[in-house]
Amino acid sequence: VEEKPAGQANANMGYTQSYGMTGGGGLALPNFRGKGQSLNLSFNVGTNYNVYSLNTERPKYQSASISFTDPMVNDTKNLIGGSLFYTFRGRSSMYSAPIDYTMAGSSVTWGRIFKWPDDFFRGTWSFQIVRKMYEGSQADLDRYAGGQKTSDGINVSQTIRRDSRDHPEFSTMGSLFSLKSTLSGWILGGDENFHKHKLNLEWYTPTFWKFVLMNSMKIGVVKELPAIKEGTLSFIPWNDRFIMGGNGIPYGNPLRGYDDNRVGPLTSSGSPIGGNTMVKFGTEFRVPFAENPVVYGLIFAEMGNVWSSTDLMERISLPRSGPFDMKRSAGAGIRFFMPMIGMLGFDIGYGFDRIPEPKWKTTLTFGNQF
Repeated sequence: VEEKPAGQANANMGYTQSYGMTGGGGLALPNFRGKGQSLNLSFNVGTNYNVYSLNTERPKYQSASISFTDPMVNDTKNLIGGSLFYTFRGRSSMYSAPIDYTMAGSSVTWGRIFKWPDDFFRGTWSFQIVRKMYEGSQADLDRYAGGQKTSDGINVSQTIRRDSRDHPEFSTMGSLFSLKSTLSGWILGGDENFHKHKLNLEWYTPTFWKFVLMNSMKIGVVKELPAIKEGTLSFIPWNDRFIMGGNGIPYGNPLRGYDDNRVGPLTSSGSPIGGNTMVKFGTEFRVPFAENPVVYGLIFAEMGNVWSSTDLMERISLPRSGPFDMKRSAGAGIRFFMPMIGMLGFDIGYGFDRIPEPKWKTTLTFGNQF
């Protein structure tokens, strides 16, 4: 019996603080050649519209991508994949960086299911080439793009992952471990020279009735490397540094109870510039309301911060300004799993260390981000 491929088309529309009105669509072929291979195409665009003005110039957000993945090459435990992608993000007071940013590139990936230490372990290795173009004032280019208008990034990354969770939408037991290391430039060439490491831990514990306790920890470090070619400028792009706060979009480091992407080093105008070290801890107490589709409520407490220094033991003395200077928050939320869209959520959090004073902040979340 040969299984026929089935395709899925999707469309979306919404509004975000960063991009204004957004919309797009895609086509997913999850069983492209009848053996589990997947082919995905997507396109999204955001207008220049916000609550203050209507700008009819070039949209301030565009993205397009095409990717192919074969999870079991010739019925083995090997994975291969590849992608082509394009992104444009325009400058705006609503967006974190006051420069226009265009990125185009491609990547190839190889993965492997491990037999040791157990069957839950996976490894993936990726090679990526990107070209980035920046437009803005020279002062902003110096601050965000190393003074360059064009840069080439060549990097390799390794991800070791162990996932023993019982259900991806609402896990009741098990754990998730992920360690990703990236080497960009240096002996590989290009203009972006750094090494970056991110550790993510989540573990789930059933308590009483259907209540589940979820604990998480995330640590990240990025450090610049010298350029091999003499006279070549070496820098770390701001979006390869760590930026935290709010729903975390598009950098993937949320911290509820605080403004989007406003936790960590900021410019004099209040825009995030990114840091070199990130630490975050979180706890959630969850209870399911429905199973199909999944709906659950939660209460949470979390703390985190981003620093310019890569010294995790810097300045332990008071007043706290080193790695023990954490931004704390607590609150409650609800999650809805929407087929073909993913997890949507709404949280209200109290930021204990907000400046100038603590207060409540609502957050819309997309996906499972910790």
